[in-house]
Amino acid sequence: MSDQCPSYNWIDPEQHQFFLAHVQRNLQQMADYSGRGHTASIGNRLVLLFKSVFRTQHRYEAGEVDEIMWRRRMQRLKRSIKRFTQAHL
Repeated sequence: MSDQCPSYNWIDPEQHQFFLAHVQRNLQQMADYSGRGHTASIGNRLVLLFKSVFRTQHRYEAGEVDEIMWRRRMQRLKRSIKRFTQAHL
């Protein structure tokens, strides 16, 4: 796992993961884009989806949802993110 530092570019993309918080930070930069056009709207939607991922994880860690519910929600969020990115990027 890495923080997107270019020095990790030698690692095969199939074997490389990014910290999700850093991905969310980049999406927030898209959402804050001064043009407020298509780029910002894509960023806003993805930020909301990623916040839901973090909120779901935190609720699971706090014992507010059980593992079955956690898995269902994460799978649903994964599908939503995948569908959205395939349709808009």
